[in-house]
Amino acid sequence: MKKSVVFFSLFSFFYASAAPFVIDTIEAVVFGHEETVLVTKLDVERPTLDGVFRSLDDVLMEKLMLLEAKKYKILPDENTINSYLETVQRENNLSQNDLNVMFSSAGYTIEEGRAQLGIMFSINSLMDFKVRSRLIVMEKDVQAHYDANPVYQEASYELRHLVVPFDEKISRKKQKNKIERKVKTGIAIPDKLWSSSFWVDEADIAADKQFIISMQPKTISFAREVDQGFELFELLDSKKRELVSFENRYQEISNILRKPLYEKLFNEFQKELINSSSIVRL
Repeated sequence: MKKSVVFFSLFSFFYASAAPFVIDTIEAVVFGHEETVLVTKLDVERPTLDGVFRSLDDVLMEKLMLLEAKKYKILPDENTINSYLETVQRENNLSQNDLNVMFSSAGYTIEEGRAQLGIMFSINSLMDFKVRSRLIVMEKDVQAHYDANPVYQEASYELRHLVVPFDEKISRKKQKNKIERKVKTGIAIPDKLWSSSFWVDEADIAADKQFIISMQPKTISFAREVDQGFELFELLDSKKRELVSFENRYQEISNILRKPLYEKLFNEFQKELINSSSIVRL
C-alpha cells in the first residue's frame, strides 16, 4: 500500500471529525550511496518545461542522473543558471516574459522553473562527462563507410530566364525570327530584362526543357513560344555529376556513426546507474 502525504485543513481543529485528504502519493524510493530520494505521483504527472509527459521510469532515471551529478559535484550555482537562462533566451529569441509564460504553462513557478533548468544543466553536463566525451569515431571507420556508401552531387545548371512579350504589330513567326537573329549575331539583351540567376538540378529539369542539358555555358537557347510570349534561357555555368569528396562528407558520416555508439554508451551508463542504486517501487 502506498504511503500518503496527508495535509489537514488549517481549521480542522474546529472540527474533530474533519477527514484528511490525499494530495500526493509516493511512487518509488531511490536509495543512492549518499542520499535517498522520493518519487511521487505528482513528479510523474507533471510535464517537463517543454511540455513532455514522462513515465515513472523516465523520472527515476532523471533522479539517478541527478544523484550521479551531485556525486561529481556537477551542480550549477545561481550565476551559472543565469548564464544558462540567457543562452536559452538568446538561442530561442525569448523575452523574460516568454520564459515566465513557459514556466507557468508547464505548471512551474519562476523559482521551480529555474530549479528545473539547473537539473537540466547538471544532467547535460553529466552526459558530456560520462557519454559524449567517449564518442570517438576512428577515421578508418569513416573511410569504410564512405567507400561503401558513395554519394554523388548531381549535375546542375546556373540559368537566367526571360520571356519576351508578344508584339501584336508583327506575326509571331517574324517576331521569333527577329529574336533569334539578335541572339545569333550577339546583340546583347539588357540585363534588366533577365531574371536573377538560379541553379537547377538536372533531375528537376522539365521534359520540355531538356535542351538545357546540351547547352554550352555563356549561350542562349532558341526562342520557345509560351503563353506569355517567347521564352529564352541563358546558361551561365554548369556542374557535372561527381562523387562528393571524403572531406565534405567526413562530418556527416561521423555523425551517422556516432548515433549507434551514443545509444550503446548511454544504455551502458543507464545500467551502471541502476545497478549501483536500489529502487523500491511502492
